Amino acid sequence: MIGSCIMNEPLDLKDVTISSDPSLLDTAAILRFLHDSYWANKRSRSKILDSLKGSVLL
Repeated sequence: MIGSCIMNEPLDLKDVTISSDPSLLDTAAILRFLHDSYWANKRSRSKILDSLKGSVLL
């Protein structure tokens, strides 16, 4: 659950799930992270969601 983590705080690995199941993606957290980044903050919500649909999870 990265969305609840603050970037400067250590990540508790008990809150992390590794899976190849796309239904487990926390899209709200992904959108928030990208919106707050300097390198992806101008990407539209629909473009991000479309890219997630086309991603291969390994």
